[in-house]
Amino acid sequence: MLESLVLFAILVLVAHVAGRSNPMTIMGAQLFLGGRVAFAAVYLAGIPWVRTVAWAASMTGLGLIFLQLI
Repeated sequence: MLESLVLFAILVLVAHVAGRSNPMTIMGAQLFLGGRVAFAAVYLAGIPWVRTVAWAASMTGLGLIFLQLI
């Protein structure tokens, strides 16, 4: 969680400072946070395959934010 949280914070701060905040970056941030909450819940439940899907969703959110920066 810590590794991707640092990357998330950097991407969001850069998007904000660069003035690139738009509906796509907001959706990316929501997808990241929702995926991470789901990941934590599924991790505690011990369901490995669904955990992978939640992780992929959070990484997709980071990708959406990154795409708005390039």
